[in-house]
Amino acid sequence: MKDFPTLKEFLIEYGVTESTPKEKIAELKQAYKKSYQHFYQKIRTSREKRIDVRLSLEEYRQFKRYAKAHRRTHLAPFIKEAVRAYAEKTYLAKNPTLITELIVQIRRIGNNINQVVQAMHVTRDYQNHKYYTELLDQIEDLKHEVEEVLRTPAELTPEMAARYLKAYIGNHPEHYEHLQRFVQNLDPNQASKPNT
Repeated sequence: MKDFPTLKEFLIEYGVTESTPKEKIAELKQAYKKSYQHFYQKIRTSREKRIDVRLSLEEYRQFKRYAKAHRRTHLAPFIKEAVRAYAEKTYLAKNPTLITELIVQIRRIGNNINQVVQAMHVTRDYQNHKYYTELLDQIEDLKHEVEEVLRTPAELTPEMAARYLKAYIGNHPEHYEHLQRFVQNLDPNQASKPNT
């Protein structure tokens, strides 16, 4: 790490030679490790800030369920992502691994397009659109994959729907009767069938 000596430099600074006892070298290595950790923490805390959030047991369980629905294993990064997505009015992806894979594919296709265009310019063969057409087909396929990923939010559970409706009615009590009539008129047999 910048501005911090390597282990070798540290040992030389403390006068370690080939005749230095192994116990003394082990002590110095431990001292180096502690110094390095202290230095690292100091650098880290100057670049990052930590906040603590207390959750009730029920809130904790809810966030764990949300994180699991979004295929996240660690809660703190998920909460950070969710807050950022909410604040920036963006989408919290259900499968970030798939999005990363799609980004890699898009970059590869972009590189292929650049290579084809360069080859077309060098050879002045503008009539041969075979590779170009294949790349356009790949882009179209990838576009559909991206749309599918972004169209598939986490499953809406009845509990989530109930919480959402309660919050909505709390903010818009004038819509309560209309929503009540709407729910009463729902046919359970039709509600479970997809629209055609």
